Amino acid sequence: NVPIPKAAPGRSQKAAEQAKLQEKKKLSRIAQARVSDSFADLSALGFRSSSSITTNHEVMASAPRTEIASVAPLGLEAAADPMPTGSIGSSGNPTILQLADATSRLETEMHDNNAILYNILDDVKRKTAKVERRLAKLGVKLDKKTKEAIGGPYVPLAFDGDREKLAQDAEKVAMALDNFMSLKRNIRKLPISHPLPNGRLTSRFGPRRDPFMKRMAMHSGIDIAHSHGKPIRAAGDGKVTHAGRRSGYGIMVEIDHGNGIISRYAHMSRTSVKKGAVIKKGRIVGKVGSSGRSTGPHLHFETRIRGKAVNPSSFLLAGNDLRSLI
Repeated sequence: NVPIPKAAPGRSQKAAEQAKLQEKKKLSRIAQARVSDSFADLSALGFRSSSSITTNHEVMASAPRTEIASVAPLGLEAAADPMPTGSIGSSGNPTILQLADATSRLETEMHDNNAILYNILDDVKRKTAKVERRLAKLGVKLDKKTKEAIGGPYVPLAFDGDREKLAQDAEKVAMALDNFMSLKRNIRKLPISHPLPNGRLTSRFGPRRDPFMKRMAMHSGIDIAHSHGKPIRAAGDGKVTHAGRRSGYGIMVEIDHGNGIISRYAHMSRTSVKKGAVIKKGRIVGKVGSSGRSTGPHLHFETRIRGKAVNPSSFLLAGNDLRSLI
């Protein structure tokens, strides 16, 4: 019988180290892929550490062993070396030394990735909470996002504890960011952008003396004077539910912004949109005029939540605050 040749001990160790290195590289790619699609949005929104996961990896991949600690993001020190070079150096095998060095770098990346994900998640949750508090102060309740229909067989990942946690953290970041972006889209629908910039406020929201009846009456909006024919713009995204004449309002456009919120633009000289049109914030909806119960060219700007008139100035002030958050 011919004896089966056995692999040399050095080769077996080398193969094991290479397998371990490949597994960690695979994990690093998975973790980065889970959040890489969101990093452009994160950077635009001003979240911390949105670029560290790529920038620092590129630096660390080319940095000498002694410089890794100085380039680790977020002020973290490099991870402890799991395979001290001193103990391997006696073998004099350069391949083993290189594998040990690469393994240490990957473990440092894992440590940094966890910290980056934590910072991103913390920022997203913090900004989301601030936006929600500001909306609550305004009296706006946005519809809750319905859960997406998902499914499929359960196939567990072959991760150890640390790697599974990294994947879970990446998923949390993705979900939190998705929630924040949904909130941002809903905010864009709110009538928080000024419909007639550079106009002059001539009458506030609330009780006032009616200019025609000379009696105290409720003024359900704010009046903004400007020259005849000046363009009036939509204060938020929405759908036009009325475009034409209405008693008391003259020529008016009404926009439904969702969540029970509408805005009205009255006393126009003409409209620029039709009923049923889906429009974006800033779209010209008409021109300043003096139609209906009006004493001169101006815009009567009105906002309502579930049928109740609310002060439009509150929406415009909230717009200033929300723009700094989103």
